[in-house]
Amino acid sequence: MPHTDFDFVHGSWAVRNRRRRDSLDAASTEWDEFASTGTHAPLLGGIGNLETYETTEFPGLGQFSGLALRLHQPDTDTWRIWWSSNAAPGRLDPPLVGGFEGRRGTFFSRDVVNGTDVEVRFVWQHVDDTTAIWEQAFSTDGGDTWDTNWVMEMTRTA
Repeated sequence: MPHTDFDFVHGSWAVRNRRRRDSLDAASTEWDEFASTGTHAPLLGGIGNLETYETTEFPGLGQFSGLALRLHQPDTDTWRIWWSSNAAPGRLDPPLVGGFEGRRGTFFSRDVVNGTDVEVRFVWQHVDDTTAIWEQAFSTDGGDTWDTNWVMEMTRTA
């Protein structure tokens, strides 16, 4: 059965990225800003979607490509999001799990970043038909506090 939570993101987007240089240093004020593009397409009759992400301006790498696979589990109304990129070839990150309340989706996972155990949170915000926002935050204290370290402001191009 198709699910519509992520339908707002289907299509092509210009993305303005703001990413903290040290994703684990909440006190850091050094941020990089760069442009990228994203394309999102439905999969499996509407129970999933696939995102491709591209930039030639990724800090420290230049060319950067990534993909996100999102799948919906209808019996629990839960989404899982997997991420992979050319920055970590052959790695599929642990899935983030969560769902939407209205136009806001919140998803959580655990991972290891530069040797540090972190809780990871993605927030998707469907602003309107031409605008969406994605944010990534880490917690190193078990989710008591969250530190946003990457924000993508997306504008629809097609």
